[in-house]
Amino acid sequence: MFKSKTFIIILSIALICQLIFIYWIYRHNQSTIEKSRALQESEGISFKLEQVIPRPPVRDFVIADFEEVEDLDWIEPVHGEYALTGRHPVSGQYSLAFNYEIAKYPGMEFWHIPRRWDYFDSLRFMVINPTEQNIKLVFRLDDQNSTWKPETYYFEEQQLSPGINRIIIPLSKIQEKIDTTNLKRMILSLKQPQIAGKIYIDDIVLTVDDG
Repeated sequence: MFKSKTFIIILSIALICQLIFIYWIYRHNQSTIEKSRALQESEGISFKLEQVIPRPPVRDFVIADFEEVEDLDWIEPVHGEYALTGRHPVSGQYSLAFNYEIAKYPGMEFWHIPRRWDYFDSLRFMVINPTEQNIKLVFRLDDQNSTWKPETYYFEEQQLSPGINRIIIPLSKIQEKIDTTNLKRMILSLKQPQIAGKIYIDDIVLTVDDG
C-alpha cells in the first residue's frame, strides 16, 4: 500500500514537471515571435504568418478562345445577342459573333474572369469589324469595390477600323486605377452605334512579356 502511494506521488510530480517544461517552451517560442514581429515592424516590414505569395505564371493565360459552348455560360449580353460562329476565327475554328442593337452602350459582360491579373503584363484580344465604317469600342474592368461611379473602375476607348483589330492593354495602366488582385467583371461594349450591326471577338488572353 505504501509503495503504491509513493509511486502515485512520484508519477504526479513527473507529470507536473513535464507540464511546466511544455509551458516554458511555449512562452519561449511566443517571446521569440513577438521579438521578431517588433523588429520587423520597427523596420517598416509588415508581419503576417498566414501570408502566402503565389507563384507568378510563366506563360500566357487564355481567358476565352470561344472553342467550346461552355465559354458562353458566363457572358451576359446587353442590347444584343451573341453566338459561336465559324466566321472570322483568329485562333481555332470559332469566334464569338455579337449582334448589337442601336443603344447607348450595347455590349457583353464577362463575369467568370480570373480574379488576379497582377502577375501578367497585358490583356490582348482580337475584334473583327466587318463593316466599312469605324466603330468605337469601350473596354471596362471592375474590381470588387467598383460601383457605378467612373472613378471606381477602369475604362478606355479603342477605335475599331474595318477588318481585324488587335487590342493590347498594358496591365500597368489598369493597376493605376483599380486593384488587379481582386477583379470582378470585364465589359466590352460599343459606344452609341447609329445603326445595328455585328462584330466578332476572339482570343482573349492575359500575356506575359518574354524575358
